Amino acid sequence: MAKIFSKFGFSDLDVPFKNLEYWYIRDYGKMYDLYIRTNIKSHRLLPLIKISLVPIKLISPFVQWFKDKRTFKLQPNHYKCSLCTDCDDSFTELWKNSRKENATTLCRDAETLKWLYFSKAVAEKRYVIKCIDTRNDKLVGYFVFDIACSEKDIKTMQLKDAYIPQFEEEIVLSLIAFSMDLAKIHNVAASVFWPIDQKMEEILKKLIKIKRKHKHAYLYNFVNEDDELDLEGHEDHEFIPSPIDPDRGVL
Repeated sequence: MAKIFSKFGFSDLDVPFKNLEYWYIRDYGKMYDLYIRTNIKSHRLLPLIKISLVPIKLISPFVQWFKDKRTFKLQPNHYKCSLCTDCDDSFTELWKNSRKENATTLCRDAETLKWLYFSKAVAEKRYVIKCIDTRNDKLVGYFVFDIACSEKDIKTMQLKDAYIPQFEEEIVLSLIAFSMDLAKIHNVAASVFWPIDQKMEEILKKLIKIKRKHKHAYLYNFVNEDDELDLEGHEDHEFIPSPIDPDRGVL
C-alpha cells in the first residue's frame, strides 16, 4: 500500500502542528477508567490498577469542582464568542480574504461549511464556536468541536477544525475559554485541543499541562519530481498545505 501512495506522489505528514494533542481533563476518574478499558485490558497488573481507580474516582469530583471554579478567565477584550447554528457569507469572506497569491491554499464557501458542520450526519455531536470582533462585528475565527460519548457514558470533546487566518492571542484565548465553558455545560470528562501553529502551541502549553503525540499520520499529494519542469520560471510558486487537518480523518 505504501508503494502505491508513493507512486502517485503522496507523502506522510504529521498534522496538526507537530502532531501534538493537548488534553484538558475535568474528570480524572472517568478518563482513567476510559484509558483502562481502551488501552490496557490484557495487562498483568490490571487488577491492581483497577483497585487504584477507586480513590481516583472518589477524589475526582472535588478536583473537577476546584478546576471549574478556577477555569481560565479572560481579561476584558473586544472579542466575543458564541455558538452558531449556520454558516453565512461571513465564513466565506473569512476564507477568501486570507488567500495568498501564487499559493495553493484551501478556500471554502458557506455551502460547503454548512454541509461539513451542520449536516444531519453530525447534527447530534458537532458544535461551532465563532469569534466576533465587537469593534466592527466581523468574524475573525472559529473552532469546531465534536462531543463523543463512549459505551460507558464518558464524554470527550475534541477539536475537529480551527480557522484563525489573522492570528491574535486574544482570539485564541477567547475561543478556548468559551470551549471550556461548553465542556462544563455538557459534563465532558476531557477536552482535546491541537495547535495550528507555533503561536497557538505556546498558548496551549501555558494553559494545559497534559500533552501527547497524536497517533495518526495523514497523506498529502505534493508535486512529483517529473512535474517540477512545469514550474520553471515560476520562482514565486509555493505549495502550502492547510495549516489544519479540517477533518482529522473524519469529515
